[in-house]
Amino acid sequence: EDPYHLLDYDEEEDPEMDTEERIMPPKPMSEARMREIIRDHECKEKDRVKFAMATLRGRALTWSNRRTKSTGIEAANNTPWSEVKK
Repeated sequence: EDPYHLLDYDEEEDPEMDTEERIMPPKPMSEARMREIIRDHECKEKDRVKFAMATLRGRALTWSNRRTKSTGIEAANNTPWSEVKK
């Protein structure tokens, strides 16, 4: 599965560019909007975690990055939704 599936991409990509250069960062999203999307799309718990992690900013992003580094991406993606939404 593409780990960047939630991110926006340029319509016309230069195939010579590195993947890192072609990926645009996710747009900022309010907590209320994130909860609305999760509710409206009836996301499964594991998908909620991946979606929420892709929208983090500031201290929350720092927490997520540290946790992912210490536990690994698989464990981070399997974090219970109840822990992520704290």
